[in-house]
Amino acid sequence: MSSQMMHEKIRTLKPRRSLLYVPGNNARMLEKASTLPTDVVIFDLADAIAPEAKLEARQMVYDALRKYDYGYREKVVRINSLYSDWGKDDLRVFCTARVDAILQPKMEHGKEVQQVAQFMSSFNAPYELPIWCMLETPMGILNAHEITAANYRVQALMVGTNDLAKGLQIRLDNPRPALVEHLMHVILVGRSYNLEVFDGVFTDLEDLRGFEDECLQAASLGFDGKALMHPNQSGSANRVFSPTAEEVEWSKEVIEKYTQARAQHKGIAVIRGKLIEELHFDKAQRIVKLAEEVAKRDELQKPDNEDEEPKKAQNS
Repeated sequence: MSSQMMHEKIRTLKPRRSLLYVPGNNARMLEKASTLPTDVVIFDLADAIAPEAKLEARQMVYDALRKYDYGYREKVVRINSLYSDWGKDDLRVFCTARVDAILQPKMEHGKEVQQVAQFMSSFNAPYELPIWCMLETPMGILNAHEITAANYRVQALMVGTNDLAKGLQIRLDNPRPALVEHLMHVILVGRSYNLEVFDGVFTDLEDLRGFEDECLQAASLGFDGKALMHPNQSGSANRVFSPTAEEVEWSKEVIEKYTQARAQHKGIAVIRGKLIEELHFDKAQRIVKLAEEVAKRDELQKPDNEDEEPKKAQNS
């Protein structure tokens, strides 16, 4: 089985519009994350944690995963680099914990992915447990194809935009003109392997308009969602990365008309003067399915209620 076929085997269509970083040593946020309207919770053991707090954070995240029910929210742990004092043990602990993916920071070479995957196998990680790769250095962007093709476990790519800008010595002016070429390279590689691709964080927590503008840019470039630094950013991300009502309506019409055309042994349909081919039909199907999943997700999402008690895991 080819690398690309194996990637396709483990990918599913899920809303991953908002990916909230939660510091692993923040007890309140570990609880609160089980009630927030975010599609993915990223439990951070890396950049957000000082060296002297790394071991405590690892244990706190492990305990939180056993104690709280995060519901529909995907649970991803960003471990420390395998070259650090903590990365290998982070991986050992969370390979068999209640997580949906391992997020590996600062990936620069395919051999690093292979090393992570080998350790995961030796630590009895489930076959389907994926690796999400962070590309946040110039070398990582250059080697995006090599990294993505290195192992079947690679399911998603996330651009670390702030570290990348630092490495490139460029300014992150809105709408990030100096980064667009590099962002599109990651999109190209990700889509070549049928992977999810996520934009990095926006660090000005008070500039919600600027955050929404960056979400709009990311969505127009083709990203599936955006990493968040604060829960207040989830509303904009969820809205921008969801199909609009107009897109869904058009997509349903495309599906209907193209299905009728195929029934008449035609390969093309015409809707209000626009030619519709199989590629439009495939895109329309994806939009409608994604919209259905988003609707289910939005029904389950809870308001940000300070007094709400987080749900306990049923099998703690």
